[in-house]
Amino acid sequence: MGIVIDLITRLPVEIWFRENPKASDTNFEKAILNRVEPQTLLLLDRGFYHF
Repeated sequence: MGIVIDLITRLPVEIWFRENPKASDTNFEKAILNRVEPQTLLLLDRGFYHF
């Protein structure tokens, strides 16, 4: 599961879910990069180690 949260409102902006229990967090890279704009601060866990 991947979630984009607005830090001001603390509400989810977008949620992604994969049914495969062995899916990696890095499967959401393209979706996240398509969502963000320049000068966006990304706070990611260590699952996104190669950004």
